[in-house]
Amino acid sequence: MLLNQPDSNGTTTNITSTTSSTDITSTTTLENMPNLLDPDFHLSHIQTSALFAAAQNGQTECVKLLLSAGLPADILDENGFTPLHFAAAHGHTSCVEVLLESRAAVDSVAAEGQTSLFLACEAGRLDCAQALLNAGANRSLTTTDGCTTLHAAVRSGHVDTIRLLLHHPVHSDPPNPPNRLTLSAALLNQANSDGWTPAHMAAALGLKECLEVLCNHSEQDIERRDKCNRTIHDVATDDCKDLLENLGECLSSS
Repeated sequence: MLLNQPDSNGTTTNITSTTSSTDITSTTTLENMPNLLDPDFHLSHIQTSALFAAAQNGQTECVKLLLSAGLPADILDENGFTPLHFAAAHGHTSCVEVLLESRAAVDSVAAEGQTSLFLACEAGRLDCAQALLNAGANRSLTTTDGCTTLHAAVRSGHVDTIRLLLHHPVHSDPPNPPNRLTLSAALLNQANSDGWTPAHMAAALGLKECLEVLCNHSEQDIERRDKCNRTIHDVATDDCKDLLENLGECLSSS
């Protein structure tokens, strides 16, 4: 499930390994089907499943062992997820680091556009998000419904993850003051397929602290409208409306 216009319950993407053996109902020609009697096929399948399970469950030594046995770090399951996606989504930073050291692609994209950074942010896995950003993960990639990693972090309601995305230094930049915005204004205000920016999402979910962090930056466009012509204020809960009104008064008096 991808992030979209948030519902009242606020859910977190949950991925589980979908690696499976050959489907006997497949229309694949007999010549191209694996030989199920071949012991090497079964060994490869077991090792692949084990790598996904080890990454998901944070079994770092097992991950190292399987990689040293020759399994590729970027092996895909049926939905395009890699072991790095699993490790990041479940908050296993040591597994993330081992996979990255084994040259796992940091920005590998699953079938619906999720990167490992997206899943880490959506689940509020701060340490994993930090490790991925340190490895050069791209904050600007979007899912098939137009959501960015910032949408994902807001959806989780994890303020520290939002701050990390807003302020993490770009490798080519000189050292920055701690609270300097390094995320571009365009990405801060980027809308998903419904026209919702991360600030729309925070306001609608009543995540006042998240909204305040976003609006602390002058680059935040608080008058941005979605596809139904609604501003952030229009979709906000009462608490968030008060915050936006107070911010508007401060801006008008300055």
